[in-house]
Order: sequence, then structure tokens, then C-alpha cells
Amino acid sequence: MDLEEIRVFALAADLGSLTKAASRLNLSKSVVSRRLSALESRLGVRLLNRTTRGIALTELGQTFFARARRILTEVDGAVEAVTGAVPDIAGQIRMTAPVSFGTLHLMPALSEFLERHPRIEIELELNDRVVDLIGEGFDLAVRIGHLEDSGLVARRVAPVRHTVVGSPAFLHERGEPERPRDLGRFDCVIYSNASIGAQWRFKVGERWESPRVGGRFRVNNAEMLVQAALLGVGLASLPTFVAGPLIASGQLKPILRPFPMPEAGLFLVFPPDKRPTAKLRAVIDHLTRRFGPEPSWDPGYAGANPETHQA
Repeated sequence: MDLEEIRVFALAADLGSLTKAASRLNLSKSVVSRRLSALESRLGVRLLNRTTRGIALTELGQTFFARARRILTEVDGAVEAVTGAVPDIAGQIRMTAPVSFGTLHLMPALSEFLERHPRIEIELELNDRVVDLIGEGFDLAVRIGHLEDSGLVARRVAPVRHTVVGSPAFLHERGEPERPRDLGRFDCVIYSNASIGAQWRFKVGERWESPRVGGRFRVNNAEMLVQAALLGVGLASLPTFVAGPLIASGQLKPILRPFPMPEAGLFLVFPPDKRPTAKLRAVIDHLTRRFGPEPSWDPGYAGANPETHQA
């Protein structure tokens, strides 16, 4: 039995596509197809049904896939048991991350990682949509917010906080709201890509308040949201990883600070059925140390320990 043929089969079954498997392996689709046919010939059974829309496991293919995946995990573990102590890790890591966080904070961290590990290659896709890690062949995702139960494994790296900000010129002209309910008298810039829409929440005493906010400008792009706040179009609710440097430079001023907004999380997410390789563990550990437990853009807050759980 050829182990590489089994690896090709397992990856194709995971991705549901010969084309995606070929791209991930840097092989032609014809080579992938030949290896799968060779495996089926050795076994004397059909493992995959090929259609115009992709591939689907046969009943025998499902049985073989479940056991083959466990075998491959054991083989990878055996290899790492004798090579894991070698610091010179190598290979490609495919990552995805939100656009704003990626451009502001992720690139400097990955630059450090690449300098330490010269045989590592990183393919990074910045995208604000929720990417299908398994279906699109990604090894790791940076995600921000409150994770729903997706069957993925997630490590919480750091808290993500929000604050309401305005330009000094806007606040000088219009004044500042003293309490969250005062926001109804101010123009606000609304981030239309967020599920909460025009509803912002604040902790007032022991309860949460959700004053309705509105304004003449709505936008689905985080960078444009920041520009609108800087230009005095209105007040904006921004994550502190975006607002922090602008507050420090005096370009934006935080308001309503006695009334905290709900806290989210910065997570590193990876598929659950794939034992983290040495290279994947290395980048996860590096980013965890770089951003947590308390991020540099939030000085003065109490710390929290990272945790790993099912997302």
C-alpha cells in the first residue's frame, strides 16, 4: 500500500474536490486522479464517485476514510516524535484573517515568525467573511468576536474590546455625550457589516443599555469607518486594536469610558480532525505570545489566560 496515495485520497475526501486537492498538493489534477485510481485498483473497490459537481465518498469509501485518517495521524505523530525537537521546521501554512487586524497587527508578528523559521512559507488571505477552513484548504484562521459552535478547535488568545471615539474637531463643535442614552443627539457612523447594526451596548451600573444610534453615513468597510470618524462625519464604535494607535496619537478621542461595551475575543481556529503539526503549533504559540494574554493596544487592563476549546 502506497502511503502517498492514501494521503491524496484523504485530502480529496476532506476537500470534496480533486481540483482543490491538486492545488493544495501542488500537483496536476491528472496526477491526483491517477493516484486515486491506483489506490482503488489496489483495494479492488470504488472509494469515490466522481461527478461534474465534485466527488463523493462511496459507502466503502467512508469506512476506509475514517480509518485512513486515523492511520495518517498516527504516522505524522510518529514522525514528529523523532523530529519534533528539531527547531528548523519547514513547509507551507495557509492562513486567513480579518482585513483590519491583518494589516495593522498580524503582518509584523508573521514577519518575526518567518525570520525565525527560514524554511516556512506562509500564504495569507485577508478576508472579513467567515472562511470554510476545511472546504477551502486553510490550516489556521484568526477570528474576532463570539464564536458559534462549528466543530472547529479554537484558542482564545486575547480580549477584544470596543470603544466609542470621535475626532477632536467633531467633539469640540458638538460636545460630548455624558451617558449612552445621549448618543441619540449625535451623528454616528454605522458599520453595516456588523450583526448588531445600529445598536451599541453599554454597561450602566449593573445592567446593560442599548441606546439606538443613527447617522447619515453607513459603510460595510472597517477602513472607511475609521476614515469617517477621523474626518468628523460622526462618532464611531471601533475595536481598540484599531482605535488604540489613533487615540495615542491624538487623532481620535475616546468617550463614554465609564460605560464599557461588551468584550469579544481574539481566537486562533484550526480543524479538529487534523493533529496540529510542528509548524502549526509553532505559529499558534508565536501568535499567542505576541498578542496575549493582554494585547499591547489595551494597556492597563487586567489579564486573562488563553484557553483552548471547541468552537
